[in-house]
Amino acid sequence: MRKKKSGKNKAASTNFPNWAKWLSATAALIVVLVGGSLGVGAQLENNDQFCASCHTNPETTFVDRTTQPATDLASAHAAENVGCIACHSGEGFAGRLDAMKLGARDLIAFAKRDFPQPAQLTHAIPDGNCLKCHSNIDQAQTFENHFHVLLPRWQSARPESAASCVDCHTGHDTAGRPDLKWVSVDPTQQQCNACHRVMGD
Repeated sequence: MRKKKSGKNKAASTNFPNWAKWLSATAALIVVLVGGSLGVGAQLENNDQFCASCHTNPETTFVDRTTQPATDLASAHAAENVGCIACHSGEGFAGRLDAMKLGARDLIAFAKRDFPQPAQLTHAIPDGNCLKCHSNIDQAQTFENHFHVLLPRWQSARPESAASCVDCHTGHDTAGRPDLKWVSVDPTQQQCNACHRVMGD
């Protein structure tokens, strides 16, 4: 013999408003779409050719460069299988998310055909992106490495004007010297002089 359903349970299920069901379904759909978009975006950004498909000039030149030895820092990294996104995103999930936000902005500009060529750098790579792989750069307390050792002191004393990694090690510049880790000598000499003025000889 079947038991009759409790009137209380029936009332609870029928009293759940339709708008709440639609709201729950919409929220679930948004979560799926956003999560899926982030996943697809993360996979696409691992492909340098995908990056170069929007950043057409000058990035395509560096992605396609096959000359050896490398004539710029970006190509030297590419030769070691270090992709664009490794340098152009910060540490961990938050760093990658920041890079994806910039990528979304760039995608909208590309779709609207509202972007300059050659592309102008608007967000310089911060030191933290470099230090993900080069965290021990200041460990060698030698004269040849004194600029790396003293750079944090300069940045502490004059954060508004101190140099950063990319002021000396420019990634997309063929004027750098491979024997100096692709440092471009003249601009770097200016940074050396500025540091000595602040920190003293």
